[in-house]
Amino acid sequence: MLKAIGGLLMAIGIIWMLTALNMDVTVGTINAVYNTGLLANREMSIISGSSVAIIGTIIAMAGAISRVIKDKDQEIIDILKKINNRLPDSDANNNPVL
Repeated sequence: MLKAIGGLLMAIGIIWMLTALNMDVTVGTINAVYNTGLLANREMSIISGSSVAIIGTIIAMAGAISRVIKDKDQEIIDILKKINNRLPDSDANNNPVL
């Protein structure tokens, strides 16, 4: 689930950054002049989109790591069950083995 949420956030962040890079920052048709307000909007959009993408990457990595840990824990549990099944629970007189 975390991997899906992280992937979604990464996609949103990348789309947001690409949209910000395509923003027009000039004013005028004949003598185009750069507008500092529009440049600031572009900059903030790029920073916001990259932040969302980075957060999505971290969440996706956390989901992948938690999945690996869960699989390793299940392997350990299976190994311990196999070891426990080979040990006798009681001796020949039905006395518990300590």
